[in-house]
Amino acid sequence: MDNKKYNLKVEKTDMVNEPIPTWNQPVFTPAQLEVINAVAHLHSEEEIRGLKLAISNYFAQLVDKEMDRLWDEGEWNEQTLEELKTAHYRTPYNTTK
Repeated sequence: MDNKKYNLKVEKTDMVNEPIPTWNQPVFTPAQLEVINAVAHLHSEEEIRGLKLAISNYFAQLVDKEMDRLWDEGEWNEQTLEELKTAHYRTPYNTTK
């Protein structure tokens, strides 16, 4: 998709080299524009649920592929899975005040 088609303007900053919107207009990536365009045609709760399911399935497939790659390349193995069973990655919260 072409941003000119949607009258969007992007400038580059010297400090971060990230696009910033000008004229207080939203700037969307081509993927975001595709999603916006697709959801504009959804009219029922069933269609929305179907889209959510399709998106969930897509990301689940990405995770599966990455896990297969990690396993095939030896970065994950049975030992890694066993270590994860007892791992605690939650942020510790201070409950005393």
